[in-house]
Amino acid sequence: MKVYLLDTNIWSKWYKKNKHVLDGIGELQGKEHKLMMSPITWGEFAYGWGLDKKYRKDEFLEFINSIDFQFCKEIDKHTAMIYGELRALIANKYDPKGKKNFIDAYEDPTTFQQLGVQESDLWITSQAINLGATLVTADKKMKRIFDLIPMEYIGNKEEGFWPDVWER
Repeated sequence: MKVYLLDTNIWSKWYKKNKHVLDGIGELQGKEHKLMMSPITWGEFAYGWGLDKKYRKDEFLEFINSIDFQFCKEIDKHTAMIYGELRALIANKYDPKGKKNFIDAYEDPTTFQQLGVQESDLWITSQAINLGATLVTADKKMKRIFDLIPMEYIGNKEEGFWPDVWER
């Protein structure tokens, strides 16, 4: 069974009936697969509801409840280890302040904005790797993360982690 972890932007575009995403979801339907949502994604939606009082939370929940999907389980030590390794790779490559030792990183932390990635994207990617799932996103900025993923984490489209960027 193929597992697809949908990034927050895919859920949002699906809800908004984006044709490109609807076509992509349509290609998955009828095949043996499992759709998953990260609790990080759910937290991003809750953040949005808290910011935008005009957002129709009830309509979105009705949409979500109409879909057969599973939530990823809580973040375990394996996901956390992958996250830490990926975060270090990104910091070593993109930190504008230069490479640091462990103590310096806590005394003068580099923000995710400075690194050019979002922390939530790094967590969601780590979950997909741990699940061996295809991560489906429409966020081209995640390429910065995907370019640094160690080869042992990457499978192929049939088995193991695979980033799938639905652009347009």
